[in-house]
Amino acid sequence: MKNYETINILGISVDKVTKAEALAAFEGFLEEEHCSQIVTLNPEMILEAQENSEFNKLLIDSELVFPDGIGLVYASKIKHQPLSERVTGIDFTRSALELLAKKGKSAYFLGAKPGIAEAAARNVEKEIPGLKVVGARDGYFKAEDEEEIINEINNSGADFLCLA
Repeated sequence: MKNYETINILGISVDKVTKAEALAAFEGFLEEEHCSQIVTLNPEMILEAQENSEFNKLLIDSELVFPDGIGLVYASKIKHQPLSERVTGIDFTRSALELLAKKGKSAYFLGAKPGIAEAAARNVEKEIPGLKVVGARDGYFKAEDEEEIINEINNSGADFLCLA
């Protein structure tokens, strides 16, 4: 259930939140027993959702969807329903990782080309004292490997799965 005012952009509800509100929601999600999905939305993703019903459902079912792309901010102004602000994925993620470190929680990195997730994990562990990265894996894998990867992530004990 959405707890924020939203704007509909081409069938996708975008939460009108500030970075501080998004982080507060994230902190609340960490206390819940179930998984919550956060999307840092850009215009290309909305266009993909127009053609891909599975992706569209993923966006619609997310607990928090906020505007990463400036095009969404412009679209909201055209619709005379301006978004609070652009909340970039990189800024949000950095703050979320800092919050995880303060709370003694952990992260798992999944996605990008081979070596990128692993390098990102090493870098943020150096940059953010106390952050526990419990796994990292690139996003180039076959469908038959999905179950093994899901089990690896679930068994890692990660509190936050960061996808790229």
